[in-house]
Amino acid sequence: MIGFEQDGRVGRLFLQRASHGNAFTSDMLGRTAEIIETAPGESDVIVIHAVGDDFSLGWDREEPKHPGGPYVGFSEISRVNAAFPAFPGIVVTVIKGRAFGFGLGLAMRSDIAIAAEDARFILDEVSLGFHQCF
Repeated sequence: MIGFEQDGRVGRLFLQRASHGNAFTSDMLGRTAEIIETAPGESDVIVIHAVGDDFSLGWDREEPKHPGGPYVGFSEISRVNAAFPAFPGIVVTVIKGRAFGFGLGLAMRSDIAIAAEDARFILDEVSLGFHQCF
């Protein structure tokens, strides 16, 4: 659901779960963190984009609860969030369509975010009564 291709010193990380609006699962979080954590030896720039009409609808709320409880889920998000500033290169996020919740969080963590004219941004957690911890 997360692809990665290397072209010279530029890595391309792409969300490829278009049938679900590229909503993130735990596996996608782990793979995203893994790529960004291991990229410094290979990449000076990482470009993040998505396949399909939307960048990401955020967290997949249909995914079963993690057996380790909410702390484990939060730890996975924290791992991704920590990987961005630790990456010594430049992270560029290219957004089209909707970038909601965690999808918007990725753009906010990036060094550069480029949005298409049709891009829409929502921190949907706010409407659910959760405060953001970016």
